[in-house]
Amino acid sequence: MAFLFILLSSPGIFPRFPSVSPDGKWIVVSVNGDLWKIPVDGGTGRCLTRSNGYDAEAIWSPDGRWIAFQSDRYGNGDIFLMDAEGKNPPTRLTYHSAWDTPLFFSEDGEWVYFYSRRLRYRGEVYRVNVHGGTPVLAIDFDIPYAYHIPDTNIILLMRGGEPWWRRKYRGGCSYDIFKMAIPDGRAERLTSFEGRDGWPVYSPVTERIYFVSNRDTDRINNLYSMDLNGKHIKKLTSFKEDIRFPSISRNGRVIAFLVMNNLYTYDVESEKIKKIEFSIPMDYREQPDTYVRWTKNATDFALSPDEKELAFVLHGDIYVMRLKDGEPDRVVQVTSTPEPEKDVSWHPEKEMLVFSSLRDGDWDIFTAEPKKKKKFYNDVMFKINKVFDTPETERKPKFSPDGKKIAFLKSTGFLYVVDADGKNQRQLSRENDCIWLDWSPDSRWIAYSRTALGWREDVFVVRANGSKGPINISNHPNDDYKPMWSSDGRRISFASRDPEGNLWIKFVFLRKEDEDKGMEFWEEHQDSIKPLKKIEIDFKDIDERIHTVAKFEGEYNYFTASKDGRLYAIQAFDLSGNDVWAVEWTGKNLKRLSKESVDPEKILISNDNKKVYYLDGDGRLYVADVDKETSKPLSFRVGFILDKRSERKAAFLQAWWILQDGFYDPHFHGIDWKGAYEKYLPYLDIVRNTEDFHTIVRMMIGELNASHLGIWKDEGGGEITGCLGIVPDYSYPGEGLRVKRIIKDSPSDMEKGIKPGDVILAVNGKRLTGETNFYSLLRMKRGKKIRITVKRGRKKEDIDIEPVSPWKIRNLIYKEWVSSNRKTVEEKSRGKLAYIHIRAMGSEDLKRFKKELYEFRDRKGLVLDIRYNGGGSIHDELLNILKRTVYAYSIERDGEKEYNSLFRWNKPIVLLINGYCYSDAEIFPAGFKELKLGTVVGTPTFGAVIGTNNLELVDGSTFRCPNEGWYRIEGVNMENNPV
Repeated sequence: MAFLFILLSSPGIFPRFPSVSPDGKWIVVSVNGDLWKIPVDGGTGRCLTRSNGYDAEAIWSPDGRWIAFQSDRYGNGDIFLMDAEGKNPPTRLTYHSAWDTPLFFSEDGEWVYFYSRRLRYRGEVYRVNVHGGTPVLAIDFDIPYAYHIPDTNIILLMRGGEPWWRRKYRGGCSYDIFKMAIPDGRAERLTSFEGRDGWPVYSPVTERIYFVSNRDTDRINNLYSMDLNGKHIKKLTSFKEDIRFPSISRNGRVIAFLVMNNLYTYDVESEKIKKIEFSIPMDYREQPDTYVRWTKNATDFALSPDEKELAFVLHGDIYVMRLKDGEPDRVVQVTSTPEPEKDVSWHPEKEMLVFSSLRDGDWDIFTAEPKKKKKFYNDVMFKINKVFDTPETERKPKFSPDGKKIAFLKSTGFLYVVDADGKNQRQLSRENDCIWLDWSPDSRWIAYSRTALGWREDVFVVRANGSKGPINISNHPNDDYKPMWSSDGRRISFASRDPEGNLWIKFVFLRKEDEDKGMEFWEEHQDSIKPLKKIEIDFKDIDERIHTVAKFEGEYNYFTASKDGRLYAIQAFDLSGNDVWAVEWTGKNLKRLSKESVDPEKILISNDNKKVYYLDGDGRLYVADVDKETSKPLSFRVGFILDKRSERKAAFLQAWWILQDGFYDPHFHGIDWKGAYEKYLPYLDIVRNTEDFHTIVRMMIGELNASHLGIWKDEGGGEITGCLGIVPDYSYPGEGLRVKRIIKDSPSDMEKGIKPGDVILAVNGKRLTGETNFYSLLRMKRGKKIRITVKRGRKKEDIDIEPVSPWKIRNLIYKEWVSSNRKTVEEKSRGKLAYIHIRAMGSEDLKRFKKELYEFRDRKGLVLDIRYNGGGSIHDELLNILKRTVYAYSIERDGEKEYNSLFRWNKPIVLLINGYCYSDAEIFPAGFKELKLGTVVGTPTFGAVIGTNNLELVDGSTFRCPNEGWYRIEGVNMENNPV
């Protein structure tokens, strides 16, 4: 294997997670996903690990012999152990799908303590022996960070939930510092500042705690110290950028930390700060460019008017596939830029594509045509033309049916029309929240949907010349979206959904005379009705002419109508999956066209209504035969040279533009957003893996001090632990693993299953010794029958069992947690009070809440718990239920009074909240207090209230955009202002 060998020197290095050796002579950092050992005074570093994973968060054993670290080389964050010289390959210590974070070594160096979320609802600290074995529970407490004070049983810990990269945050989830005697001492709070106090370490030299805080007026993370009781706080540094990830030597003399990509040390005795200059010999573990082949991951597609070609978007470039007799044939690449293209569609008559591209630094509209041939699939070079040039974002272009104009969305959603040559732009919508658009067949009207009430869209119609409208034609509290005209100009179809998972296909007759004919007439004469040459709309009482075609189970699902409006195709759910369904406009002949839970992402119908084209959830193209109710792939195989550095710069620019256009506050919380882009862009030249790229993006968006921001990528392929639903008896000293209890409804909770007190001796015949990690025997065993050998009393038994995923076990643990809370409330109240926990703010949570509220309707009061609720969108529905009052009652002969409103709760309520209530789980308690529905008990919420959506970047990363602010009645922004 050939390597490119280069010598990088700071600041051309992006180090992370410094860890100082016990004697203060060495610093281990993670660079490019590998661990490097650097002299504390600087110089040339030495590589300790080299893997295909990301190795980070190293900790040293007290004697300096061992280094434990986290690595995702098996797809999850596992703990590994290596000698401090890196002479031997690392040893894997943990094998669970949960992410494990190393915290500290035991004083004798025999145990590694780590944080994980396995068998508790929130999280806990385990320890694993350096020689192997099954981890044991060490601290039954949620501690994601801890520092062990040498020669004591005291740990310093921080509690909170804010991401490390978010700057200047104040709120209910700010980090605070505690100290605690382990294993089961009471945590004593040392700081209670409303901002960040975190990453505490301790020096025996000064007998003081050193920590990071943003408590100064500039809110920048700097280094502080305090005594062991949290008193006499002193500021030690005055950096203009945040200090991150401090580490101290065991002897307490040297603290290392990062500022941007620079490594510094702080001498505890002299109080001097030193920038550490170092170099590392480093090869391109990730090749800078490589040839890749794609058979999936398409993100969009469009069928040509003659249906002989299909354009699709793959990795931000546009391709055209020839359809020869309906089968996939030659594929040509039309665009080739690092920056992405999207929103591709066809000219109604010409061999021309129109699309949006970021190639010139902002989203503009372009067209593409074959350079010499008549068809795209016969050419190799193409004419690319920018329709017009502005510094703003233009997207979702669509030619009018006569080809003379282009409708498009500007910024986040202003509807515009422009001549096909780029002249005479005209704004048609007053609001900037339009989402879907479609032209009328006569090119005189445009139908579009926009968010008219909260998250709910309505369908509007406007004249393309701006002379009439916009006029709301759906005007319904449902979410009515994606309007589509029928080719005869008589109907507009759209999808409609409610917050409880109901999804409808609807259409509206645009003329009263068509409505008056009745559906029997249309079914009999639909083939003989001629299209309207000039469309006129009877807007009076138009919403009374809306018809429901069919009802499905779904959310904001993909939907389409055929050109003539007689056939619909939709993404919908049933008990067996998420598939493509088709139904005629009369509501007849409902058919399921895919049967493998394909999770479709875009759907189109052929001109003759006999075929339905769709993208599945993996970005593969399919075509379904409507009559036969079968699907087959439109396979493609595309190869190109992928330049990872250019790709990341394009994704970085794309992310910046998403927030430039979409961030809810046009003043960006007072920061220079363009300056943030320029500040972090140079760092892309020194990162060489996805995790570090995401770190740079997170640091940029962290400047906004806003919630609902983030970037991640699901690489897939990680090991999945098969879980049995057992809780070990950690006090058992013998060989094997003794079972303390069984999680309810887990695989072990069956008549012939594993029982409490059983000792597990072997899995599939492999003996469980003292040095065997039990979970290592369950690698990739989810859904596969295995044989467990147990000792029950004096007998041995073999039990066949099928493990489930860790996520299913976590759901069962959650149910146990709710049951335990409910039991406590019922016991304390002697059965008078009901207890309900709302886990999230989604449609299923609303259904469950209604069911449980009905079940407990005879209780005298309600404890309503929303702690740890991550949000959603059902606050309004919940508040409407809880604020209903009595206005009358009915009584049957010999019956009892029955009060109306029937479904209500007008008894006392206590609402439980905490700092992990997020987003919609903060709007709800704010409304609860405003409406005086009861008493609120707990700690302040996170202060993270912005409406958001997720988008995909060109590199496959998912990126969040908070686009809607929320305010209290008096005008206070709920973002960064907890309830």
